[in-house]
Amino acid sequence: MISIKISIYKLFVIGLFSVFLYGCPVFSEKTIVDNGPLPESAKLVVPYKNGENYKFKFSNGLVINFTAERETVDAIDNGCAECFNFEQHYQRDIIKLKPDYPLFDISFEINNLDTIEIHCELDIGNSYYYIPTNEQKTSYIEQFDSLLIDSVFYKNVFKLDPNYFNNKQTLTDSLYYNYKFGILKLIKSNNETYTILP
Repeated sequence: MISIKISIYKLFVIGLFSVFLYGCPVFSEKTIVDNGPLPESAKLVVPYKNGENYKFKFSNGLVINFTAERETVDAIDNGCAECFNFEQHYQRDIIKLKPDYPLFDISFEINNLDTIEIHCELDIGNSYYYIPTNEQKTSYIEQFDSLLIDSVFYKNVFKLDPNYFNNKQTLTDSLYYNYKFGILKLIKSNNETYTILP
């Protein structure tokens, strides 16, 4: 019985050593992939400019001012977090809209971590949206030629649905968006709305 336990222990140690030796090549040379700068054309899917103010009207008539903060930063992704033998260098364009009223923050991120497709995501409070960055992606999203808001027609509008929720207390239901003006209308699950003020 003791010899069986010793044999099992030896097999376990050998197996663990093999995984360490072959599964994670800690002594291999680091591979660095540089995706280059985020193209300026990719940044156009989010129109907000650093330092500028944007107004939204709440359904009760209250006007809320948001100030935009925008910066592009260099980022590194480790393909193998356990052994750090792979690094992918890319850029993140981070846009934050900060309200002058105690409300949710709005934040966007555009990045070129994927070299085939630029990624853009939007977080509003506790809801997450994917902003389409190419025509192929827009074919799966409900679109409108125009949307009327307070006597103004906005063209080429997407209706976006949230992808997941972090907190079920303040869910957003849907979002209307276009590339020229950004967020046009936000509808919460309790039917409260926020609409753009030109």
